[in-house]
Amino acid sequence: MEVSSTYFCPSLVLEAFVGAASQDPSILKKAEIHLKSWETQPGFYSAVASIFLDTNIDANVRWVAAMYFKNGIDRYWRKNAPSGISEEEKTYLKQHLLESFNEPILQIASQVAILIGKIARHDCPRFWPSLVPVLIQSLQSTDSNQPIKIQRATLTFYQVVKAMVSKKLPADRKVFEELTNSTFELIFNKWKQSFDELFISLEARQQANLSFLLSYCVLLTKIMKKLLVYGFSEIRDVQMCRLFLIQAIQKLDSMLQSKLVFERFLINMMNLMKDVLKCEKYKVYRTSNEDQQKNRLSLMVQNVKINFFTIEMLRQLVEMLLLQYFLLKNDELHCWDSDPESFTFFSIEFFSVLIVSEESGDSWKFSWRPCVESLFLTLTKEFKDIVCPIIMQLVNQYLLSDSSQHQQSNDIIGLLKIDAVYNAVGLCTYHLYDFIDFDQWFNNRLVHELALGDGNDGGSAGNSSRNYRIIKRRVIWLIGKWVGVKMSYLEVHFKLLFDLLKSVSECETKLSVLHVMTLIIERMEADIHPHIHSLIHYLPLLWDASEHHNLLRCAIITNLSMIVQGLGSESVNMHQFLLPVIKTSTDVQQAQHVYLCEDALHLWLHAGGSSSGAVASVQCPPLTTSHVIMTSRLLIHSSQSFLQLVSHLSGGGRPESMALVDRLVEGLLNKFDCLYQADKKKICVLALLSLLQSQYNRSVLSKINRVLSTVVDTLHDVCKEDLNGRFVDTLLIVDEKTLSSVRCDEDNDYDISTDIMEGKHHQIIKKDPIHSVCLLSHVRSLLDLLQMHCPNFNEEIELEILQQLKHFLCK
Repeated sequence: MEVSSTYFCPSLVLEAFVGAASQDPSILKKAEIHLKSWETQPGFYSAVASIFLDTNIDANVRWVAAMYFKNGIDRYWRKNAPSGISEEEKTYLKQHLLESFNEPILQIASQVAILIGKIARHDCPRFWPSLVPVLIQSLQSTDSNQPIKIQRATLTFYQVVKAMVSKKLPADRKVFEELTNSTFELIFNKWKQSFDELFISLEARQQANLSFLLSYCVLLTKIMKKLLVYGFSEIRDVQMCRLFLIQAIQKLDSMLQSKLVFERFLINMMNLMKDVLKCEKYKVYRTSNEDQQKNRLSLMVQNVKINFFTIEMLRQLVEMLLLQYFLLKNDELHCWDSDPESFTFFSIEFFSVLIVSEESGDSWKFSWRPCVESLFLTLTKEFKDIVCPIIMQLVNQYLLSDSSQHQQSNDIIGLLKIDAVYNAVGLCTYHLYDFIDFDQWFNNRLVHELALGDGNDGGSAGNSSRNYRIIKRRVIWLIGKWVGVKMSYLEVHFKLLFDLLKSVSECETKLSVLHVMTLIIERMEADIHPHIHSLIHYLPLLWDASEHHNLLRCAIITNLSMIVQGLGSESVNMHQFLLPVIKTSTDVQQAQHVYLCEDALHLWLHAGGSSSGAVASVQCPPLTTSHVIMTSRLLIHSSQSFLQLVSHLSGGGRPESMALVDRLVEGLLNKFDCLYQADKKKICVLALLSLLQSQYNRSVLSKINRVLSTVVDTLHDVCKEDLNGRFVDTLLIVDEKTLSSVRCDEDNDYDISTDIMEGKHHQIIKKDPIHSVCLLSHVRSLLDLLQMHCPNFNEEIELEILQQLKHFLCK
């Protein structure tokens, strides 16, 4: 079936992609408009595929087409996607994509592999059963004349594995385990064979296929990693896994014999060492008898660690880290000379990694200095009694050396080593607290370090004085790590920070300065009042200037929250600035609300809490609540009349009626948080559930997770456990005693003092769904009904919501 020729003309699409690959903005814009208008038409993506699979077309055009197809999968491949790709066209596309393993250009092959992986995430194996067998058949090929085809098939298999690993549901994990069991041995044999060929080529110094073999071995290793980590529940029981690990260690040992050292390799080795030290499974705990096997393995690992990390080994590691890897590099010093502001910002980022908390990000996994510092801190924590004395020996060694001598002799290496030792002392503040008398060290040493290099110390001027800035900067940083709050310096420091904030131009530097000022405001609370007026007048200017810097605006909002909390009721004078900021940041129609909304809501909360009086719109929440309750009761008591009203308002058309009910359900869900009383929540939930039994149930099913979330919320408020441990609906009237305990609706002013009125009121209460319908039974029966008509219904519900529903309904 030629879908592309039947529905769409590939030449038109090719012309558009030629324009999309153009460097001319006007041509590019026209091409984008054409492509955007075509992408929902039948046959369009078949035409796109025919372009990037045609090797006779310009490579740049093909690459753009492949990228466009890849992005389109996210929008139009899902079954319920609006204007999605038809099943016939999907079948055509999948068939032709499996014929693309001869792609000569790696960049295009990579994009094709990624898009196949994206499709596999949706369709494999249920709707694309031929994918894995075709890939396995290509991998098993022994034709040495087609290395590109085998490599491209392997690349595609890697992207398929990577996509399937990202699916976390139990059923999907089981599918991946089955895939692993069927392919692990094949990939392992390919991996072993490729590494053997690589070592042979290295020994024979054959340069022809070396680059190809290297990249192929790396690709196979990545696949093995995914299969090993995610494809087995317990790898030590699988003989093939143990064999692979032994082979991998042997081959790694062979490669290490070359003694070749480079930064990326060292970072990986340091990360590996840190992971071994911090691995929770290697630690021994007091456990029950059934966990003794795990404890025996942990004890074996502990013995290996103790035998490796001897006192001498730890001494070598600490000295190497401090005296070699901690030293500032030439490119860092050059950056300091050429762009001090950028150097300061990146230095702050480096020194903050994993010092305060584990929330500092993953930069220690990829960057040199954070990785070195992270390993050093891990060694100090794990072997405190051994490492701290080693650090103190280095401190004493360099305390005996006079920094001024290094300055006068222009000994840059000596200064860098002192800087490294001071860095270690600052990083290990907590661990070295009992080893160092910091007050004495500050008075006898650090104060004099700060005085050196200013031109009044008798030292030589010029380059030696400039080099001594390394020590001065480090001493200032070190003091900041050890000293506490000194109120007498608050005014001058806050003024200097404010002057720095106004003078710097880099967005990152302004962020750092604002962060420090926010921290000071938070810590000082009311004591900051006399010092923030200049900052308050400057922040509106900074807000206007940071229109395109959302992170900086986030910092401004956070700073404003701290100021509002510090000023209390006096912050009402800032409302002229605060209210537009809150409005702009919480407007969901604005693109920047994604970054600003959460912080702006905190600012809104603090501004409202600090206000001295209520605003004029205080009646809006009760009015909204009344509308929600009135609509809910109408749905429950007169559902047929309500549905007739919907049909009348929509003109009688089925799509229009569905759209109107969609808006109604969305409105009820959006306003649910306006309901605080349990009875009002219950009536709203009953109204939503009543739609499940109507002809418009699709409107509720399309938002089933949000609906069931409101159900769970209401069950928490309405239900409680009885003496038998079962949940009961506390609003349900079961006898006269419970009837007499029901209060009149607190929002009405009816006089029920007479017996007649009170009797009528009780009759109304008895018929009220709030008190006559058991929410637990109602939800249980509806869910059973849905499960009967939709067997896969439970798969659509989020796991957390499903667990909470079972908590209430299964007792």
